[in-house]
Amino acid sequence: MLALVRPIRPSSGLLAASSLCLLAGCLRHPSAQADSKRATAPLSAAAQSRPPASPPPHAGFVRLGGSGECSVQIVAEQELVSRPPEKKPTGYQARLRASLLDLQKYLGMLAGGPCPIVTEGEKEQGRLPLYVGGAAAAHLGPIAQIPMAGQTLRVVVRKDSIATYGDSELATSYAIYTLLDALGCRWYMPGPWGEVVPRRPLVELPLGDRTIAPSTRYRGLWYADEDFKRRNRLGGQQLAAGHALETYVTAEQRSEHPEWRASINGKPHRSRLEWHLPQVADAIAQGVVRALDRRHSNSASLSPGDGIELSTSPGDTTLDSGDMVTALGLPSATDRFLVLANRVAERVAERHPDVLLGALAYSRTFLPPRREAVHPHITPVIAPILTCRAHPLTDEACPTARALRKAIEGWSERTPRLGYYAYLYNLSETSAPNPLIRRLSAEIPYLLWHKVVFWQPETMPNFDTSLPGLWLSIRLPWDSRLEPAAVLDDLYRGFYGAAAAPAQAYWEYMDSLWVDTPEHVGGWRSYMRRFTRDRMARARVLMDAALGAANTIAQHARLQLADEALRLFERFMGMQQDLWAGRLAGLKTSAARWKALVAGLAVLRESEFAFTGARWTGTETVSGRYFAQSIQPTLDDASRIARYRMLTKPPIRKLRIRFDVNDWDPCEAPGLDDSGWRETDIATESWATLDRGEYFGGACYRTRVALKPERDGESSYLWLGRYDGTVRVLADGRELVPVDADRKRLRTPKAKGPQSFVLPPVKSAQTVVIAVRVRRSDLEELGGGGLEAPVIVYRVGRAKR
Repeated sequence: MLALVRPIRPSSGLLAASSLCLLAGCLRHPSAQADSKRATAPLSAAAQSRPPASPPPHAGFVRLGGSGECSVQIVAEQELVSRPPEKKPTGYQARLRASLLDLQKYLGMLAGGPCPIVTEGEKEQGRLPLYVGGAAAAHLGPIAQIPMAGQTLRVVVRKDSIATYGDSELATSYAIYTLLDALGCRWYMPGPWGEVVPRRPLVELPLGDRTIAPSTRYRGLWYADEDFKRRNRLGGQQLAAGHALETYVTAEQRSEHPEWRASINGKPHRSRLEWHLPQVADAIAQGVVRALDRRHSNSASLSPGDGIELSTSPGDTTLDSGDMVTALGLPSATDRFLVLANRVAERVAERHPDVLLGALAYSRTFLPPRREAVHPHITPVIAPILTCRAHPLTDEACPTARALRKAIEGWSERTPRLGYYAYLYNLSETSAPNPLIRRLSAEIPYLLWHKVVFWQPETMPNFDTSLPGLWLSIRLPWDSRLEPAAVLDDLYRGFYGAAAAPAQAYWEYMDSLWVDTPEHVGGWRSYMRRFTRDRMARARVLMDAALGAANTIAQHARLQLADEALRLFERFMGMQQDLWAGRLAGLKTSAARWKALVAGLAVLRESEFAFTGARWTGTETVSGRYFAQSIQPTLDDASRIARYRMLTKPPIRKLRIRFDVNDWDPCEAPGLDDSGWRETDIATESWATLDRGEYFGGACYRTRVALKPERDGESSYLWLGRYDGTVRVLADGRELVPVDADRKRLRTPKAKGPQSFVLPPVKSAQTVVIAVRVRRSDLEELGGGGLEAPVIVYRVGRAKR
């Protein structure tokens, strides 16, 4: 029976089914399932030496082993059986060799005894042959093809033999792990604690014959060891889609044809090109062909270089559709890009008709085209970098979800296949537990239904914070018929055992803090609203309950990883709460300790790919690098000003705000009536919360500060902990001068902050009107905008009392 694992329209009422239409539990007879619950430890040596007589197999099943012996012999081709191989295998052959050894290893663990690997001529009488790869093809004949890029596999279970093979070495590897998956073997995360191999008295498989293929051509995960990726059937036909377009044109060609260089506001750009010119398309096509001739691949990338600046020449801009990318406030450039890309694809197809051309639907090419068709050899890869990462795309309350769905549906109508470059982490702050449960439970089925066959997510080494989501990302793209709830239930029960229910409660609670909080800004900026002190206390109670329910070393070790992540984040939120409460003195020390703790945990948990330890960050972690770039400067400078006398206790976090402020608007005037302005708490309300998440322009904050007169030798300063955009600060209408840590004047405020400003001398008690003008002009993937840390007034001079 042929069975392509096709997408099923997303529905809450679907029944779960595995790629064999048989989940691990279905492959055991009900009585065997009951037995497996009692068999929690290996047989003793004495019991193994006197195995009891085995009952006959259940009707419709074949027995692989049990009671301390394996009744199977694995039959493979000579080149796979030879030890060591006559020639060291490489590529997919090496993968298949490792898969074969895994089959031997895990069948032996399941059955409780060794399973030999032999050739056809070495078969032993009395053992059930399990044919693999070429040996299986020789036994049963060639496999029926399913068009899925060499990933068709067949599993046959008969009373006298078993066979598992595919239409390629890669597919045969998949077939091996499909068989092991059906027997209940799982690798939930990298490292020793991620492996779960069930123990039961009898190992049986139901009779059947299935030819299947995965739901996607490619399934990716950036950070995990190769064994983990192989065992979870990751990989496949990867689609090249990196930023590469401009690299196909040589420096000599650019020099010879200066008219090819993009004109941006009248100036030639160093790398961008004029997309409307046929000669540019010819040069790019020649570059792609040269690259493929040197090293053939199944795909090449046409994605433009990163950034939002494109040619402003009439030749290019007249090709635009008129649609606007609202998150950027700029015209969509998809149609003009496709004029170029279609020309390139036509020329490349003449030489390499089997090659797909990947192209990111990203930034200014995010929206589907209005006018241009998509060449059959081009596969758009949607990269939703400007959309909310906290909420599912099905969330009607999320301001970017509807636009994302519209883009996906629009592209799906225009092309036979899509790729999707999902971002499976919280950009700029990756230490918060972020399970991604509801987001991916909704998104992956939706995407597969809309023709996504290249699942190419960007991930982090974050199994400590995002295990449930990563498990969904591994399982659902393999088989779109699986119900997300069943996949998660398999994780909780198989991985956490006796602690399944409280572990599930913890993960689902943390997930709810992301999904149910109406905040859409990225990074850490939503945390004071999302992770309040009471909510963090509740998370601790749930985690402690899960730890208390664990009754094996393995269960406790698995929960300990999540517990370490929660404890790390508790420290992070403690620093945030101290900052907003004005407890500044120890923040620099706390920040340094936190970074060191992250680095230590990453080393300790390296094999588990946790705590964002990545080689490209050197001795730092990704979390530590983000922290150093965005949050630590604020904490360090807060500790610096803590030695001075604070005049605003606690710091200022509630101000009035008005948007749509231009440079001539007298919003800073002391006598201006601002009673009609909106009051905002900058600790808990981002611009996205104020329905201005996609606003690029000016805003003005106002507050009033009562000041006592300065004493001799004293001076007063206003401190902004962090801001997104350019700032001007005024007191009673007078613009304040920024100063550095040594109180020396600066020409302009530091980008992002922290920044101190000199207040005018305070000769008598007075109330000063503080106005902060902010203009958010630069694109930032996090959203943001405006003030993002406390406002503090402090006084320098005599020692504080």
